[in-house]
Amino acid sequence: MLYYDKIDTQSFTIYIIFSEITIHQVTFEKPSIPKGVLSNDITLQFIDYLSGKRKVFEINYVLYGISAFTQKVLDAVNEIPYGQTRSYKCIAETIGNPKSSRAVGQALNKNPLPIIIPCHRVIASDGKISGYAYGEKIKQMLLKIEYSRDLSRGSKTL
Repeated sequence: MLYYDKIDTQSFTIYIIFSEITIHQVTFEKPSIPKGVLSNDITLQFIDYLSGKRKVFEINYVLYGISAFTQKVLDAVNEIPYGQTRSYKCIAETIGNPKSSRAVGQALNKNPLPIIIPCHRVIASDGKISGYAYGEKIKQMLLKIEYSRDLSRGSKTL
């Protein structure tokens, strides 16, 4: 059975859909399933990330129903360091499909685990912030959390 729990911030609410054994989805839209209680460890990881204390999640998850292409894209995005961004084109090149920038964007739109798999770190080649399934405002806020906490070593866009 699936449940959800939520984490409220000043700007948005994160809903985490989970079963007894794994995380299934992260969303910014309230799901229509029963409310449950997420483990303290997972809740603290999100709180620590949102406060800039955590750069990497240590959470077990399973990705269901995604294509091999989407899996490649999500794997590449998972390698983008905290506080850095990459362009859609860079991700396309990384996975060996240099002309598939738009397809990369479509694959990221299907990311069931935003924040955990940091698709917010992918931006346009010209540096513009666009194309986030939950809106540019949330994408900007997530990037701001990372940039403001990572200024000591700088941020980098490729």
